[in-house]
Amino acid sequence: MNTLPSDVIENAGGELREEHIQEIRNQFGAKAVSQAKRMIRQQFRHRQVEEVVDDCIRVISVNDMTYKKLGRMGIAHIYYHLQFGIVDCDLKERCN
Repeated sequence: MNTLPSDVIENAGGELREEHIQEIRNQFGAKAVSQAKRMIRQQFRHRQVEEVVDDCIRVISVNDMTYKKLGRMGIAHIYYHLQFGIVDCDLKERCN
């Protein structure tokens, strides 16, 4: 269902005008109009979140066993790599 109205939304440039609403209603029915409006709101919220937190927030997820293995400093180390975009780690080489 989402892919059909999304084509119309994409062609509308993300802003539904009356002609777009009528096109969706004619092709997919009245429920598709409300779905398309929800999709527009979701896209708008997604853009807002990206603008506010882009390069500001990093989230990682590990299971309990991995957290116990890494500890708080291991998690901090992962965040360090994320913050600076460091892919290769020299820590193991220094510890040997």
